[in-house]
Amino acid sequence: GVDTARDHGWLGPLSQPVPPQKVFELVKLDQVHWFVLKDCFTIWAGMVFVVSFSSCLDVAAISMDMGEALDVNNELMTVGVSNCVSGLMCGFTGSYIFSQTIFTYRTGVKSRAIGVFVAAAELILFLVTFDVLEVTPLFFLGGTLIFIGYDLLYEWLFEVRHKLLLSEYCILMSTFISIFLFGINGGIVVGILMAGLDYVVKTAQAVSLTQVERRSSAVWNPEEWRFLQQQCYNPSHPKIMTFDIKGSVFFGSSLQLLNQMLYLIGIKRTTEDSVKQDMSAQNPFRSPRHASLTPSSSIKAQANKVQQKSKARVVTKQGGGGVVEQRAKTPEFVVIHLGQMTNLDASAAQGCFLQLAKMCGKRGVVVCASAASVHVDWTLRAHKVAYAFDEEEAQKEKLLGSMSRTAALDLTKIILFETVYEALEFSETCLLERASYSTQTGLPMKRTSSSESFAPLLSQYTLSAVFKQYLGLEEREIQLLEKFEVNERKFHEELEMNSGDAIFEEDEHTDSFYVIMAGSVALHRNRFSNTPKPAGKSQKRSSSQHDSYNRDGVYSGAGFVSLTKRHSFKQKARNLGLINQYLQAGSIIGFVDFILDQNRRFGAVAKGKTIVAKISREGLDNLKAENPELQRIVDKVLLQASIRELANILEP
Repeated sequence: GVDTARDHGWLGPLSQPVPPQKVFELVKLDQVHWFVLKDCFTIWAGMVFVVSFSSCLDVAAISMDMGEALDVNNELMTVGVSNCVSGLMCGFTGSYIFSQTIFTYRTGVKSRAIGVFVAAAELILFLVTFDVLEVTPLFFLGGTLIFIGYDLLYEWLFEVRHKLLLSEYCILMSTFISIFLFGINGGIVVGILMAGLDYVVKTAQAVSLTQVERRSSAVWNPEEWRFLQQQCYNPSHPKIMTFDIKGSVFFGSSLQLLNQMLYLIGIKRTTEDSVKQDMSAQNPFRSPRHASLTPSSSIKAQANKVQQKSKARVVTKQGGGGVVEQRAKTPEFVVIHLGQMTNLDASAAQGCFLQLAKMCGKRGVVVCASAASVHVDWTLRAHKVAYAFDEEEAQKEKLLGSMSRTAALDLTKIILFETVYEALEFSETCLLERASYSTQTGLPMKRTSSSESFAPLLSQYTLSAVFKQYLGLEEREIQLLEKFEVNERKFHEELEMNSGDAIFEEDEHTDSFYVIMAGSVALHRNRFSNTPKPAGKSQKRSSSQHDSYNRDGVYSGAGFVSLTKRHSFKQKARNLGLINQYLQAGSIIGFVDFILDQNRRFGAVAKGKTIVAKISREGLDNLKAENPELQRIVDKVLLQASIRELANILEP
């Protein structure tokens, strides 16, 4: 009978009826030993962590099963308020009932009545005076708990092997064992420490250095373009090398990164270089010594010898990833794109980039860096790895006025640029000026740069001059264009813009393309829009996103440090989003979207006093009807511009 089952432990023992109000009589604050609270704090903190973390996992699991996004903060607030009320009513804390929630959802019950029913059932269970376990088979409860326990152990310690990396599985097992050895809090601490160590190791290995083929957006005439392709970007012995660095660079990855860059550039480290790097790595916070380097006659002779046109010897080294080339002839400019570098610490700044700048400077190689975030920009300048603003502009002017690479022998730091195109255009301008001076071939001196300190000439271009820059038109074709303009039968509309005026907006309908006749134009994109937006609608950014990506400076240990001097235009146009590049007079913008008849992929805004020529579809149709030969010239220009842009597509 029931009594026999209870005597053998199959049912709970009988107990005296307990009225509900008896629960509150158990609370006697005058008998609480308050001094014990400090010993319970670690247990309480551990349980808060466990319950919070498990609740987040439950919310994520329910969201995945439903296929809909849940408000995690709202769900956690629900759990917190419920636990607070439960504690005040002398109850126990709890979390999500994951299985019941999923079961209810899968049965198609979406009414709040199910929650009311569960709450009412639990309230009735609290109000009854007898113990429910007196009539509940204990083996059923025990068997269910044992089944759940073993099932979880099997799933999370055995089956999960196929879903985790070896390092992650080791962290899991170490945490599980540590809980038995040191308790729940000790096990959590050990797991966090091992996960942190694993993250550091993986981050050090995740830094990616890639040599890319990239050109500036400057408009060069065919003769200049040919010189740049054959001499400056020659694959065998380039005078300009471009690198992309992705990931977080810190002390654990800086040495490997430095060695890779030196190998690709073709610089062999000397014993003196190694000693200096070790000293910098040991104390990244010391002030570096500023010594003026006076190039000796032998170094000058070596730099001049490197400029000769003899073909560079290439040394190949077979590695695990294939054949890696090390150049015996170093380039004259190295451009490092830092746009995808997420972090840079002090030790890496001096142990890697400062040493790179000094070692390259000894050999007449200029190191340029571009697109650095506010944090990376400040780190490089604060640790004397990059020049201060005023000194940086002076060094740029010095290099632009130098007729040989010996001027780079005085450089001991990195020169920073706002965009990679600005750095490449600066490098190309210097090389064209040197070629014009040394060979007297008549290569024109480049007059513009994307930097605000090198303001473009405001002398207005004509369409015939711009098209000549692209195609090297024959005299007959040039005269045809000029005659068409003189007779005021223009097929374009000239627009005068002031600084900050929008030429066109991102995602608007494309019915024309533009030619910059004078001034400068900034191209920008909304960096937060990864998905297509409805046509004609603009996407607003939240204030948190705006502050995160458009700050004026950084907070150091000494307070706020402003970094706005060289980004004055960006500060005036903070609502533009991400500025990709600046284009000067002679450039053609918006032609790809015009050809493909698609919405604008980016916006364009005048950087200063600017004049642009707007060429619409209607204007081209009129031109085709009136003078088909001129229309063919325009088609040739657009084709040439498209080819150049296609050849300069950024790496993904």
